[in-house]
Amino acid sequence: RMMKQTATVQANIDFSDEQDAMAKFRTAMGLSPLMYAIFANSPICGGQLNGYKSFRGHIWTGTDKDRCGMLPFAFSPNVSFAHYVEYALDVPMYFIMRNGEYVDFTGIPFRRFLTHGHKGHYPMMEDWVLHLTTLFPEARIKSYLEIRSADSQPPELMLAMPALTKGVFYDSDCLQAAWDLVKGWSWDERM
Repeated sequence: RMMKQTATVQANIDFSDEQDAMAKFRTAMGLSPLMYAIFANSPICGGQLNGYKSFRGHIWTGTDKDRCGMLPFAFSPNVSFAHYVEYALDVPMYFIMRNGEYVDFTGIPFRRFLTHGHKGHYPMMEDWVLHLTTLFPEARIKSYLEIRSADSQPPELMLAMPALTKGVFYDSDCLQAAWDLVKGWSWDERM
């Protein structure tokens, strides 16, 4: 179901430095429950109501807890790239690519691959970049920040999520106001 019933609109935003990245990352994680609510658009499956406003969101709550969902460390006042790297190092891998072929690495944490290799292979930067694409938290850090909490929309509304994201994340006052809105929520309230 995750692969075939979870269409989404995502927004990718850039950042100027680590401080800017972490402010945006923390805010994106904090806003993800609101993004789910604003863009909920999957209450029907197989022609019937499914009991959810965002069935896509529901499916993701049961998809691979190691690599999906909210990341508690995002809400730390001192969150840094190092926190995200530590998280990513401990997430089990799926595969690497060698000579255009997939090599199964299912269940091997990247940290173990980094220190010991696996199946006669040793890590390359391309493996790390590929591994980061297999992590699916609500906000994902690569060379940019990816915001992932919105259901797909009809074509005429498709740009609403990126437009809202641009307005919130590229204006420092709006970014701070958005964080102020959600920073006091408990973990249970976020969930």
